[in-house]
Amino acid sequence: MMASGANPDLEDRVLEKAVGEDPYDCDIHDMIRQRLTPEAKSLWFLCRKFFFSLTVAEKDGESYTSPLTWAMQHHRMYAGRVFFVDTEEHCTFTRVQMPRALKLYNDSCFTHIALTPKGLWGWGHNANFQLGRPSTGGTVRLIFPAYPEVSELEASLAPWHKHELVYDVGMHCGRSVILTRAGPVIGGYCPDQFTGPVEDEEIFHPITLPDRFVPDQLVVRDDLILLSNGDRSAVSGENEHGELGLGHRNEMTGFQELPFRVDHVVDSGDFATTYCRDRHLLFVGLVSSTIARSGLLSGCEEGQYCLTPTPLKFREAVTGWFRSYTLVCWVTGGRTHCCGERLIDVPFEATALFLDTKFRNADGDWFVVSGIKAHTERVPVMMPCEPPDCAFCEIAMVDVDPWHGQ
Repeated sequence: MMASGANPDLEDRVLEKAVGEDPYDCDIHDMIRQRLTPEAKSLWFLCRKFFFSLTVAEKDGESYTSPLTWAMQHHRMYAGRVFFVDTEEHCTFTRVQMPRALKLYNDSCFTHIALTPKGLWGWGHNANFQLGRPSTGGTVRLIFPAYPEVSELEASLAPWHKHELVYDVGMHCGRSVILTRAGPVIGGYCPDQFTGPVEDEEIFHPITLPDRFVPDQLVVRDDLILLSNGDRSAVSGENEHGELGLGHRNEMTGFQELPFRVDHVVDSGDFATTYCRDRHLLFVGLVSSTIARSGLLSGCEEGQYCLTPTPLKFREAVTGWFRSYTLVCWVTGGRTHCCGERLIDVPFEATALFLDTKFRNADGDWFVVSGIKAHTERVPVMMPCEPPDCAFCEIAMVDVDPWHGQ
């Protein structure tokens, strides 16, 4: 039905989501209306079995949307069959030509990898060869010519058990990392940071790891990749400002083991990284003016390189955290503290923000800063407002204890 043009979005959820995320992007909204038309919904009501099949697929299937500034993709998967519509290229849903999918992976740049019983398949954006081979726009099977051990292990598996090769897949714009039973591989943008020098950047390459380190978990964030196994973690990526936490600013040509245990990566980018360990946030990298003025980081001044993980010292338990080079926010009981061009204490727990002027509360309502309350220095007057007309930032949920150390 979907391949014949039927619109499965009976309640217009795709359009509602796009409008909610960016109410002023009329071009995207119009493209969605043109592809997912009301008339195409009627095909599901030609007989009861058609509508019943849609109801079951809605209940048991999966769907996700990948928005970009110029287009949007929407995927639906049921019983391993994957359909997608691209507002820039397709008039209706198109089935992805590959074996039954067991799991889908995607990034924010329209690159997709599917784990199937017949191996890994990829499609979408491939400008940086993050699919490990040149593609012509269709679906391609992922291969590993530079890592014979992976190819041999995959060949040794039964024809419908090729998925047993893979532990996990991580993706970020222009880069793909695949953890296999034979070892991790990487493809895409600037692979030499993780593998050492390579001759052919169009294929997957084995990752250079510390001795006797076999990762089974991974995190891919901006220019940082973290591989873990139990309490051991190894990291690589951009390190010009010491943002990896390795105690130096050397250029990376492979993974090095972190000298401290990491629970997870809260954020990375903007010349710094925030790790989480034992319910505390650890900062490494270039100290921006906002971090320095926030009072959270002792012993470091603006412009210095914080090369060793240093705890951020919060006075209260923290449930939300956001950091960029020009803004730092943390959420405590009933308030959101912001350090940007000014220091303010927003009188509610924000879940998203736009600069340091607009904040979204837990109910999804937006408020704008409209001056500072009388007889206070940092408590702003908050007025209801429309959502931002361009991209805003989500505040990451964390569970951080107050600092009681010296």
